[in-house]
Amino acid sequence: GRRLSSSVLLFRKGAELDEIGLARVIQSLGEGDSKVEDKSCVANSPFHSLYASHYDHYGDPSSAEEMYISAYDRTALRFWSDQMLMLPWFDEADSIITCLWIDNEMGLEQSSSKHESDLIELITEDRHQILAHSSIVSHKSEKLAAAIRFAEMNVTCDSNDMLRIHVGISRRMLILMLQHIYHGSIVKGWGASLCHDLLELSLIAEEFLCSSLLIECEMRLIAANPTQCFCWSCCSAVRKANKSTAQCLIKVKGGSRVQTAETCLDALAVSGQLLLAPERYRLRRWRAESQTPVLFGRLSWKSYEVSDCATATPFAAVKEAAIVTILFNFRSVLQGESFLSQIEGMVEEEGEHSKMSVMDQTKEAELMLLQLCLDELS
Repeated sequence: GRRLSSSVLLFRKGAELDEIGLARVIQSLGEGDSKVEDKSCVANSPFHSLYASHYDHYGDPSSAEEMYISAYDRTALRFWSDQMLMLPWFDEADSIITCLWIDNEMGLEQSSSKHESDLIELITEDRHQILAHSSIVSHKSEKLAAAIRFAEMNVTCDSNDMLRIHVGISRRMLILMLQHIYHGSIVKGWGASLCHDLLELSLIAEEFLCSSLLIECEMRLIAANPTQCFCWSCCSAVRKANKSTAQCLIKVKGGSRVQTAETCLDALAVSGQLLLAPERYRLRRWRAESQTPVLFGRLSWKSYEVSDCATATPFAAVKEAAIVTILFNFRSVLQGESFLSQIEGMVEEEGEHSKMSVMDQTKEAELMLLQLCLDELS
């Protein structure tokens, strides 16, 4: 208790923790007494690690031929991206596009024919009607697949009306999710706070049982470049999984740009809410001293299979990055709007029946936050 109180006091007076200091804190929480080396602390930091994962991408469902892909030819994977470019909602948002392939394709005549046999309408919570293809959204989202099956069961044989599915999320969030579903990556349309967009989209990904979208959100939340494209064309490597499905390998360099003193508490909170742990959810990590062969050129599948460690727990890496961000910026976190709003909520909840002053409640919350971070590191 006294040590924690002294630590909080030092933080409040402006003491800062660097990577070496953090490594020593972690060492003191364990059983070992070995000296912490500078290289060791850098190697174990999430800010100097490389992360990778993969997702499934689907080819043309109407093609009878087996999909052909190679290291130099990925054109068989463009079908759903072409369909996305022809849908009205993609062309509406006028913003910077982070995908080189789409940037080159915009304005060109589409090589694929328009696929209209399974178009449906997705109705947002703000009453907008968004066109999408039932086959691809069913592949990516188990919740939407179930909703589509239920709607089809209730359609009369002679009805020519388009299926309408109510999704219960905003138009902007739906369009972000659809970019991922069609293209394998979100390429435009972010709001003022990229971190909060990603956290909201993560909760949506869990609700819609879309594990690949959850992977994309986690990768962006821990990345030094959070807006890079992960699509079939821009990813590190592709390989065929079966006749009509490929796997796309994606990687990011650690050192989160979106988790700051203002957003790290929100990231920590969301990481504790996610319960989805699908069998195929995998995030791999390389520490600094072992990533040299991975950093040069594109990541290979062979290197991917022999990383330092892997996790099937969604947002474990986000939680780690959030805790490190909190400890590196503890004073700023305590002065931030997110922490102060939590204090206000505690005071309102306790009301007049509280036996503690607001100052004492604030000190207790500070101690609890520091204890939480240390418990997670130990």
